[in-house]
Amino acid sequence: MQVSWIEPDEVRALAALLHGTTSTGTGGGWDVQTLPDASQGPQQPLLPQAPEPVGSQAAPAQAPAAAQPQAPSADVVLIREKLRVIRDRAKQAGLIQDEPPVVQTSPPATAPLDAPMAPPAPSPLSQLPPLASLRPEPTAPAVQAPDVDPSPAPPEPIVSAPAPAASRSSGAPAFLPLEGPITERLENFARWASRFSGATEVLLADDHGDMLWGVPSHSSLIVSAILAVQQALRASAGSLQQPPNVLWVPDTEAGDVQVLPCSTRFGLVTIILVSAPELEGTSVAALREALVLSVEAGGS
Repeated sequence: MQVSWIEPDEVRALAALLHGTTSTGTGGGWDVQTLPDASQGPQQPLLPQAPEPVGSQAAPAQAPAAAQPQAPSADVVLIREKLRVIRDRAKQAGLIQDEPPVVQTSPPATAPLDAPMAPPAPSPLSQLPPLASLRPEPTAPAVQAPDVDPSPAPPEPIVSAPAPAASRSSGAPAFLPLEGPITERLENFARWASRFSGATEVLLADDHGDMLWGVPSHSSLIVSAILAVQQALRASAGSLQQPPNVLWVPDTEAGDVQVLPCSTRFGLVTIILVSAPELEGTSVAALREALVLSVEAGGS
């Protein structure tokens, strides 16, 4: 067995070379200075190199192909199919209406601002003459001359007005009011009115239908009389200063009834005459005057 001897300096230089560092040891064996320096650039060849063949040159980079759309997956296709079926069923049930296609209308062309606008043409109706000139002028009716009768007209006969009927007051005593309580004054008036009018029953009532004097023989007598007075007052606009004249209430249980409203200082008082002959104008005035004196005498 042959053993070669290696100097320690050479071993240290070799270890330093393996670890990337150099040692400053003494030369011997391999000379560190003869190794190539990595910091120096590549050495130029002594002879020029031949050009590379055309086939060996790198081909220009090709443009990447356009990205192709990927096909939808099976789950997406299934979901779209279900949505389409649901939409078709909703349309058949009337829940969804087909939207009409949107028609895009082009905006109206506007005339340029600097272009002068032509004046509007006059209407054919404005060129016609006014209607007043087309209407025919009214012609005045012909006036006929009155026929002149040569003979004079006979004088009209003078008709004398009939004399008014004699009032019952001429055969009845004059009314004399009393001074005393209201009940005595109304009793005095009722006795005089019975003899003056010839009525079998004389009653006095206020505007509410309450009895002031007398006792009616029938309950419907007062109701019928007051209803007749209220209806007459509504027809005359409710005037108390000019009450209506005598009111007739026929076909009652007590017989024909004459109702005479009378306005006093204390309100409206109604005179009810049962089975009395028809009253005349002077008799009506006499009854009203006597009632006013009886009610207002003494101021109470």
